[in-house]
Amino acid sequence: MPEICINSKSYIVDDYGFLIDFNQWDKTFAESLASQLSIQGGLTAKHWEVIRFIRDWYIEKGNCPIVYHTCKKKQLRINQLKELFPTGYLRGACKLAGISYKSIYYGNPDKPQLLPFDPEIYLTYKYANCGNPSNQAVLPEKRKKDALPKELKKMSESSEKH
Repeated sequence: MPEICINSKSYIVDDYGFLIDFNQWDKTFAESLASQLSIQGGLTAKHWEVIRFIRDWYIEKGNCPIVYHTCKKKQLRINQLKELFPTGYLRGACKLAGISYKSIYYGNPDKPQLLPFDPEIYLTYKYANCGNPSNQAVLPEKRKKDALPKELKKMSESSEKH
């Protein structure tokens, strides 16, 4: 594994420069990496707000927040976030927050993440308000299995066998 040495401290990173161990992160890591990520003039208070939010979310929920949640909670527009982190959300903000590339997509292995795929829940989530004038979500128990698209029927049948 590649290493980055900053002020006589070694940080183990992956091939893309993402920190492998979340707990190895410190402010020095983020500050020294900022210039490499096209952040001119160092990290500002606004940068630190976003970085702390991402780290706190990861600690609490075990995964990296999607850009929508970060923008909403920090009251940022996407173009403002892009100005703060020119290399992008994942390759900029999440990288500076010490989230590993693998954790961005798969979450923290110490915390449970996803339940087995359930097409009923998927369809309810995806199509909840489409064509529903009452604007109420259609509950899964009100859907018939026959109404499932073919590929979801196959997934449902295979998950029932196991």
